[in-house]
Amino acid sequence: MDRKEIIQTIEESVGEFNMLSERNLIGIVMQYLDRFENSDFEPALLDFRRDLIEYDEKTDHINERDVDELIFKINQSFNRSNRY
Repeated sequence: MDRKEIIQTIEESVGEFNMLSERNLIGIVMQYLDRFENSDFEPALLDFRRDLIEYDEKTDHINERDVDELIFKINQSFNRSNRY
């Protein structure tokens, strides 16, 4: 998966979030979507995964399903890039 495809899948996930109950999670995602455009992509993606895990722990897993989905997409992108 290239940078554009990964960003698109993350944006699609955010489109399904509940705007009221997941405001902080959306803020984290939007921050990283901006960062992806202006930074080294893989280190930013690793930081994003780390911050998602920290967010999930701090919120007692209140949005666990959405966090897990994002982490799955991040992990999947690394698995695909390491196959070749």
